[in-house]
Amino acid sequence: MTAKSNAERLAEIPAKLEAARQMISDLCKPRYTEGHRDWIMSIPTRPNHDPDIVIGEALREIPFLLARYDELARLAQAVIASSYESSAKEWGETLDALRRHLQENSHER
Repeated sequence: MTAKSNAERLAEIPAKLEAARQMISDLCKPRYTEGHRDWIMSIPTRPNHDPDIVIGEALREIPFLLARYDELARLAQAVIASSYESSAKEWGETLDALRRHLQENSHER
């Protein structure tokens, strides 16, 4: 089995998120209704104990993490593009200096 790339893994996250949300929804449906799943829930809720609350809170963080990842990816692309532009400018300046040097020294022959 081949390891998945980060891009492949990230592409799967929205579907996994939806599946997890649906599972939580099914867990919360009244007993004997279509799609119900058994799971113990407390009333009042216990935020650090109830599975639906704990999982729901964790799942709510995924869009935030994806947004940060996208932000970092855009920033990295901008840095790379800037680096390329800077390198191209430096090369251009170097070539111009070399041409000037060759022109100034070509008459000495």
